[in-house]
Amino acid sequence: MQGIFARYHANVWKNYIYTIFFNLRFTSGIWMLYLASRGMSLTQLGLLEGIFHVTSLVMEIPTGAIADLYGRKNSRLLGRLCSIISTLIFLSSGSFWLFAIAFFFSALSYNLESGAGEALVYDSMKACGKEKDFLKVTGIQEALFQYSGMLCLIIGGRIGEHSYLGAYWVTLIFTILSFFTIFSFVEPPRGVEKLARLPVSSILNQTLDSVRTVVKKKSVAFILVFTQSILACSTLLFFYLQNYWKSIGIGEAKIGMYLASGCLSGAIIANLVNRINRRMGNRRFFLSISWLSVVCLFGMALSPQKLPFFVLLSMADSALFVASSNFVNQMIPSRQRATILSIGSMLFSLAMIIIFPVFGGIADLYGFTVAFWVLAIGGILLVLLMSIPLLRTGSLSETEQE
Repeated sequence: MQGIFARYHANVWKNYIYTIFFNLRFTSGIWMLYLASRGMSLTQLGLLEGIFHVTSLVMEIPTGAIADLYGRKNSRLLGRLCSIISTLIFLSSGSFWLFAIAFFFSALSYNLESGAGEALVYDSMKACGKEKDFLKVTGIQEALFQYSGMLCLIIGGRIGEHSYLGAYWVTLIFTILSFFTIFSFVEPPRGVEKLARLPVSSILNQTLDSVRTVVKKKSVAFILVFTQSILACSTLLFFYLQNYWKSIGIGEAKIGMYLASGCLSGAIIANLVNRINRRMGNRRFFLSISWLSVVCLFGMALSPQKLPFFVLLSMADSALFVASSNFVNQMIPSRQRATILSIGSMLFSLAMIIIFPVFGGIADLYGFTVAFWVLAIGGILLVLLMSIPLLRTGSLSETEQE
C-alpha cells in the first residue's frame, strides 16, 4: 500500500514538471501580433478568439466528463495531440478560416486539459490523505506556471523580433515534450461507477449529475461564476495590450518584458495566498481581490501608464485562481471533479465570447482609450453585482464539505 501511495504522491512533483513544459508557449506574447502581420484586423482577432471560446463553451463539460469517466491521463494525452495539430496549422496557414480551425483545435486542447490535470493532482493527494496541502501545492504550481510564462514571454518576444514562425517551432518542441511527460503519471481513484454501454449515455449522465451538484452547492456555483468573470477581464487585457503597446511604437521584445512582469507578480503572490487567505477568510479575500481588480481596470482607462496596473491585475488574477481552486476542490466529490471544474472553464469561455469581440470592435471603431473605459465601467458593475452575495452572512460557506 505504501508503494502505491508513494506513486500517487509522485504525481504532484511530476505535475510541476509538466506544468513548466505545458506553459512554455513562446507564442503567448506575440500571437496577436503574428495574426495581425498575416492581415487579421482587430475585429477578426476578436472573432477568432470568439471561435476559441465558442468551442470551449460547447466542449468544456463533455471533455470534463470524459476525464472523469475514462481517465485524466487519457484526457491530457488527447489534449496535447490537439495542441500539436493546432500549432502545425498556425505554422502552415495564412487565411482567416484556416486560423479558425487552428483555434478550434487549440480550444479543444485546453478543454481536455482543464479540470483533468487539477482533478488528477487533487485526487492523488486525497488518496494519500494529503488533500489539506492542496492550497500550498496549487500555489507552487501557479508560481511555476507564471515563472515559465515569464520566461517564454521574454524569450518569445526576442524570437518574435526576428521570426514569428520561429516562436511557433520552439513551442511545438515543448508541446511534444509535455505529451511524453504524461505517460509517467499514475491514474488516481476517481470513484466512478460502472459505465453505461454507450459512451454518449455515460457522458450525458455524468454531465447532468455534475450540474445538479453545482446547483445544490450554491457556494461552489457562486465562486465559479465570480472567479471566471474576473479572470476573463484580466485575460482579455493580457491579449489586447499586445496590440495597444505595439500601436504606440513599443517593440516585441519590450512587450514580452512587460507581459513577463505580470507573470512575475503572479508568481510571487501565488506562494503567499495560503497565508493571506487563512488570515482573511474566504469572504474578505474574494471581496478584496475583486475591488483591487476594479481599481486596476480604471487605472488603465485613466492613466497612459498601463504597466503598473497590468502588473497589479496579474497579481490579483493569480491570487484569485489559487484560492478559488482550493475552495471548489474541497466542496466537490472525486467522481465529478473534472466535470465540475470544466463547468468553471465553460463560464470563463462564455464571458470571453461576449467581451473579447466587443472590446476588439470598440477598439477598431473608437480606439483603445474608449475600449478601456467601457471595460472598466463593465467591471465595476459586475463587481457591485457579485459583491452583494458576498456581503450577506452565510453566503459563502467555509465549512460545507462533500
